This record gives sequence, structure tokens and C-alpha cells, in this order.
Amino acid sequence: MELECWDSIQSLKGEKAAKLTGPPGKKQRAFCPKDCDKKLPDKEDVIYGTQFYSNLSMICKAAIHNGKINKDKGGEFTIVLGTKAKTFYGTTNNGI
Repeated sequence: MELECWDSIQSLKGEKAAKLTGPPGKKQRAFCPKDCDKKLPDKEDVIYGTQFYSNLSMICKAAIHNGKINKDKGGEFTIVLGTKAKTFYGTTNNGI
């Protein structure tokens, strides 16, 4: 599934949203383009979490933060759905 730099689980619609809906543990392969670490002029930077991320977080930015993809190349990785959490702890990692 190809994502845009600004996509979050909450913002996805249609077929993409359906692929990221389901029980905890469900897996989905995803691909992000390069340069998703950059600030987008018309989008608010949103990333909540470390290792486990809120559904509000930009998926590609979270993948860079977690070290799953390279910011200069983009890449493919696996999204694993988790359980709902009340709190997400933030850190700075890989420049994010």
C-alpha cells in the first residue's frame, strides 16, 4: 500500500482505511516516498509515540522515527495494528 507523507491511520479513507482496520496484531505492508522527514508547508507535523504510535501520527514520519525506513530513500515496512492506549510517550529519534 503506497502512502503519502502526511497520511495517518485516522486520515485514510476508502480502500486504504479498510486495510488498516481490524484486530490488534493485523499486519499491512506499506511504502513511503523519500523526504517524509521534511516539514510540509500546509500540514501540521503530528507524531505521538515511541515504538508504538497514535492513529493520529503521520505513518511515514513514525516509520522514520522508528528506524524502519530511511528518510532519504523512503521504503517499505510493516504496520502492525495495536490496542488503544491513553498515553503515548514521545522521544526524538532519527531527527524526528
